[in-house]
Amino acid sequence: ANENIAIGHTGILRVGGVSGAFSIGGIINSDVGDTNLPSALRGDGRHLLIMNMMGQVMTIKYQDSGSTAANRIFIPTIADYVCPHAYCVVALDYDGILGQWVMENAN
Repeated sequence: ANENIAIGHTGILRVGGVSGAFSIGGIINSDVGDTNLPSALRGDGRHLLIMNMMGQVMTIKYQDSGSTAANRIFIPTIADYVCPHAYCVVALDYDGILGQWVMENAN
């Protein structure tokens, strides 16, 4: 899995340049380190779209142990999510209380 992916402050992660199936297990929320916010709210509510631009199978990993806890993705189905088609889009929100990304939607 691709773990602890640094995305800076972008709201859209466009995935390209892959030649086969791939997975995403964790994303660094750079807003978590914002010391201007109370610690419980750092990064809270940040929205991110992951766009698979390559037409390869993309899997979003549930609680990938290879990623730092704060970078992991919680998926409500309690399982990995495999995008059902090429060029799918996955929406994530960062929950500052859980301290993780939460998968909101996918198509």
